[in-house]
Amino acid sequence: MAELAGRQHGVVSVGQLHALGLDRHAIRRRAVSGNLHRVHRGVYTVGHRSLTTRGQYLTAVLACGAQPPVGG
Repeated sequence: MAELAGRQHGVVSVGQLHALGLDRHAIRRRAVSGNLHRVHRGVYTVGHRSLTTRGQYLTAVLACGAQPPVGG
């Protein structure tokens, strides 16, 4: 998850987290513990709340439903 977020300006989508093997309960646990921070419905920052301008753009793209490949 950290590697993916690092390639994506610190943000991930729920779809990408599912592709990494996390179910909704695992995602929720990470959100409650502060490891994931919700930015938009289905889009989170990993480990922090601050976003670069590119990170903000990517959260909007992910919130609209576009899904970059997990491995790409």
